[in-house]
Amino acid sequence: MSSAICQNFVQNAWKKELCSNCFKSKDEHTEKPKPRPIDDTDTENEYSTPEPAPRKSLSLSTDSLMTGGAGEEKRKEKNKDNYGAVVVANHEALAQVLENIQQQSNHVQPALRGLKSSPNLRWIDFSMKSGTSAVTVGRRTFHQALWGTQHVTLMVNTDTVTSSTLSLGTFSLTPVTEFSDLIAESYTVKSESKDSAKQRQATVSVLPWLQVNTIESYSELLKSKAQNHEDMWKDANFVMLQLVNALKTLQAQGIEELPLSLNCFVLCKDVDKDTHHRLCVLQGLAPDPANKSDEEYGTLCVIALKALNFLQPSPKITPLIHSLLNKERAVSLTQVKSVLEFCLWGPSDVCLGSTIRERELALQRWLDLQRATVLHGLVCARVQLTVHEECHLLFLVRSSARMMCDASLLIESSNMKHSNFGGGHKEYVRAGTS
Repeated sequence: MSSAICQNFVQNAWKKELCSNCFKSKDEHTEKPKPRPIDDTDTENEYSTPEPAPRKSLSLSTDSLMTGGAGEEKRKEKNKDNYGAVVVANHEALAQVLENIQQQSNHVQPALRGLKSSPNLRWIDFSMKSGTSAVTVGRRTFHQALWGTQHVTLMVNTDTVTSSTLSLGTFSLTPVTEFSDLIAESYTVKSESKDSAKQRQATVSVLPWLQVNTIESYSELLKSKAQNHEDMWKDANFVMLQLVNALKTLQAQGIEELPLSLNCFVLCKDVDKDTHHRLCVLQGLAPDPANKSDEEYGTLCVIALKALNFLQPSPKITPLIHSLLNKERAVSLTQVKSVLEFCLWGPSDVCLGSTIRERELALQRWLDLQRATVLHGLVCARVQLTVHEECHLLFLVRSSARMMCDASLLIESSNMKHSNFGGGHKEYVRAGTS
C-alpha cells in the first residue's frame, strides 16, 4: 500500500512541478497572477507560443571541461608525489633497520652471558671436545670446547696483540670474552713439541659455537657436498660477495695489500643459528717485520682473484669477474660486487626494455617493490636476521637502478662475447645511450 502511495506521489510531483522545500504545488505556493484583459491589438495571448528560455553560454561547459582536465592532472601529480614519498620512506626505514642490525652485531646468547661476566677465567675452565680437530688460520688455532654444558669455540693466538684495531663492522670476529693464560704448547700453531707439560703464553678468545673454515677448506667442502650445481654456485657467489665487501671496507681504511695466503679471513657458521657461513676479518693485518720475508702480499684485486680460483662461482660470471679484477681499476671491486649481487638477488623475470632509460626505469620499479616487500616482512616477522638476510638487506639499501643496470649490461656483454656475439651488444649500448 505504501509503495503505491509513493508512486502516486512521485507521478503527481512530476505533473504539478512541486516546490523542493515544502512539497506544495507552485500554484498553491505562490499567488496566482490576475488575468490580463485581452486586447484586439495584442499579438500575445494565452494561446500564443511562449518564448523559449535563453540558452546558456557554451563557455560554462568549456570551462568545466578545462577544469576537469586540470583536476585530473593535479590528481596524477599528487599520486606521483605520494608514491615518491612512500618509496623514500621505505628506503629510509630499511636503512634504519640495517643500522640497528650492525649496531647489535655484538649480541651475546643468553646461555653465554654468565661466561662474559665470569672473572679470572683460566684455560682449565674449559674441556676440549674429543673427536674434533683444530683449525689453523695463519697464526691462530680454533678449538671446539665445552664450558660446563655449553658448546663454545676457543681461538688461541700466541702472537703479540696489536694495539691498533680496524673498524670492521659485521666482518669483525667478536668474542664473548678474552683472557690470557699459559696453555699447553700442543694447542698452539704448528707445535713441534710432543711434551704436553711444556706451556706457552697465549691470548684466548672465547667465541660462540662455530663451524670454522678457511676459504680453501670451504671450497673443498662445497665440492664434496651432495647438492645440485645451482646451490653450490649460489653458496660460492655468496662467500665471494662477502669477501669483496670486506675488501672494500679495508680499502676505505687505507689497506692496500694483504697476505696472499688469505689467512686474514675465516669463514664461521653459527651452529645454533645460521645456515650460511659468515666471512670475518682477523685483526692484526699489518705486516710483521719479523716474518715479512716469509709472507707474500698482494693487492686487493689479486687477493680477490686468489679466492676466485678457489671458490669458482657461477660459470656464467666467473670469466667476467676474472676480467674485471685483472684490470685492477679503482672501480673493479665495486663492479664485481654489483655483478655478484645481481646474480644472487636481481630480477630474472622482468622485461628490461630496449633502451638504457627503459632498463633503469624497470629496475627502479623492481627495486622499489622489493624494498616494500622486505620491509613488510621485517615488520611482521621481528626475528633476528641470518647473515644471508643481512647481506640481502645491505644490497636493497645501498644498491641503485643505475648500478644494477650497469651490472646487467656487463653480464649480457660477457655472455654475448663468449657466445661469439660480442658486436651485437656494443650496438645495443650505443642505441640505448644515444
